Amino acid sequence: LGMAATLALGVFVLSGARLDEWGAGLGDWRWWGPKLGVALGIIVPASFLAVVFVPGLREFYPSDKLARADLGELFIAQGLKGACLLGEEFFWHGFALFAISRTHGKRAAVLVTSFGYFLLHKSKPELEMLSSFIGALLLGVACLRCRSFWPAFLGHWPMNFCVELAAFLISGPR
Repeated sequence: LGMAATLALGVFVLSGARLDEWGAGLGDWRWWGPKLGVALGIIVPASFLAVVFVPGLREFYPSDKLARADLGELFIAQGLKGACLLGEEFFWHGFALFAISRTHGKRAAVLVTSFGYFLLHKSKPELEMLSSFIGALLLGVACLRCRSFWPAFLGHWPMNFCVELAAFLISGPR
């Protein structure tokens, strides 16, 4: 899904479509930039604490087999994960969110995309599943408000990296 959405983003660019109509522009970055900075100040330490106190997260992460054994591989895996997350966030908090909001309204768009996002996390630890739905609701509202999916991507990737890094540092190579 992430790679498909990344390719779709490339097609949008090449076709000359107005990316801001699909949430792919910077939107109101003066609104979301400072809020994202504050959110990251909370998300980064909270991610580390979650891994410390929730054994299921330590057992599940790092999710890549090679990244479990080597810190360098963890960084490589996170670079690849970033490309996937870019596409995933563009699809859910850009393309789908903005398309549904135009046809069915903002509430429906936030609920439908949040539920889809939640289903993507069904194979993950329960705490992550629950937090993914709550986070998707908040991100859906914020992305519509600022007219951009970028805050979702720029918040999700660092959080994912922190969880995987914390799990590696706490559990050690396996």
